Amino acid sequence: MVMDQLRRLAEEEERLRAQASELADRGVPRSRQIAEIRARLALEPARRAEAEVLEAARARAEAARLAQVDAVARLSERAEEAVRRQRRAEAAAAERDRLNRDAETVESKAEWLATGFHDAVLTMEKRVLEQAQADFAETFRVYFAALMDDVDLVAVVDAAFTPSVEIRGRETPAEALSGGERTSLALAYRLALSRVVRALGHLRLDTLLLDEPTDGFSPEQVQSMGELLARLDLPQVILVSHERELESIADRVVVVEKTDGASALRESSRPDAASADGSVPAT
Repeated sequence: MVMDQLRRLAEEEERLRAQASELADRGVPRSRQIAEIRARLALEPARRAEAEVLEAARARAEAARLAQVDAVARLSERAEEAVRRQRRAEAAAAERDRLNRDAETVESKAEWLATGFHDAVLTMEKRVLEQAQADFAETFRVYFAALMDDVDLVAVVDAAFTPSVEIRGRETPAEALSGGERTSLALAYRLALSRVVRALGHLRLDTLLLDEPTDGFSPEQVQSMGELLARLDLPQVILVSHERELESIADRVVVVEKTDGASALRESSRPDAASADGSVPAT
């Protein structure tokens, strides 16, 4: 705006000078008009100076405006950066709180595992062991009675599952028993243990292998053992023995013969006395 005003003043000054020169050339006595033009020309430097002052003021105002715009832009950028930092700080605080909660949960669970859970497991183990011991003791007693058929002999176990026999109420260690009694005690112990472990679901017992299980057995005890094995309901029982009496409780009999240092297997026919009432297979 100020530059336009200066340009117009310059054009007006040039026009007035041209007009004054034209009037002087014509020699026309227009002194008043010439005086007015000269007066106006005398005012032009002052007006030019005023215009220059205005232009300088405008330039300073524009520079100040631009400085303010730049300052505002810098403040806006700083404000946006502050907002971003605030958001990052809030996110970090939220993450810290989440981690603290997770840590507290883990610590609580660890404390429970170290105390409550441990105590609960011990309690459950104790109850399971007590129940297993009771089941084993009863099964052991029943199996031993089935093999011995003597009401004066009762098989018992202590808390450590150590077997012994009570003879008319007096406890007798296994070492003091006869050969047949010890064999019956060992077999009843093994069979009872297998049954209890299977009942607890920790053992898949498809085959039972017994090596010389009838040492000292009478024929009646051999028959009782066959009946007891049938009660176990196992898919297969393998009996290894030199006692031919065991053939009477077997479904299959395989004989091992040694000739010139070499062993050979042959299947033997089962005696007619073999039981047909559900005897456990033996190989």
